[in-house]
Amino acid sequence: MILLLAVACRSPGAPPIVLAEDGGAGIWPGNTRYAVERALDAGVDGVELDVGLTADGVVVIATGGDLGPTCAGPGGSLAETLADDLADWSCGGFPDPVWPGAEVSAEPVPTLADLASLFIARDPVVVELTLAAGDPVALAEALFDTWLAADPANELWLASDDANRLAAAETAGRARGIEAQTRIVVPGPTGLSDLLGFGAPDPGEAEGIALPWERARLQDARALERAGV
Repeated sequence: MILLLAVACRSPGAPPIVLAEDGGAGIWPGNTRYAVERALDAGVDGVELDVGLTADGVVVIATGGDLGPTCAGPGGSLAETLADDLADWSCGGFPDPVWPGAEVSAEPVPTLADLASLFIARDPVVVELTLAAGDPVALAEALFDTWLAADPANELWLASDDANRLAAAETAGRARGIEAQTRIVVPGPTGLSDLLGFGAPDPGEAEGIALPWERARLQDARALERAGV
């Protein structure tokens, strides 16, 4: 199996959880349904996807405040785009400058509702959604409303580098009876030679370590387990 991204668990003896970051960016076009389907076929434990909000409150899979460098369409920010206008866009059809070797495959922009139906049809996997764009409260409320409407059996995790976004998500989730796991994303070193000495945060205090797929070897995950991650 292709190892896309590993999150080393803190539970003693527990194997690392393997998530496909952006659905498998670097192999397939990131944040697309195409990538998610292939990552699930590969047997990953879950997928991580970025989510943003259109001008009329629809949660879409998007990187940051726009639809990303692999997309083609009328232009403008995601916050200025209506859900109906997404029909004029396609994503995954251009090489990603960050992952120039990834496969290229153009398709419509996926919404969270689209992918929730896909998760329902597959064996339950972890779904981690990174809160990437949009008003924190509006995004959180729309995300949980979409999730509840689909009612997938998947475990839901939420991530962000912004504590305010996560606080808004926790409030919105509790108001709807959902206690989703939340996690702050802190950038760290990409070289494994520096990883075990990483002190911000201390690996022993972190919930997990994300390893780029091309360097995510099982022996590295085991080393992190021994360090207490």
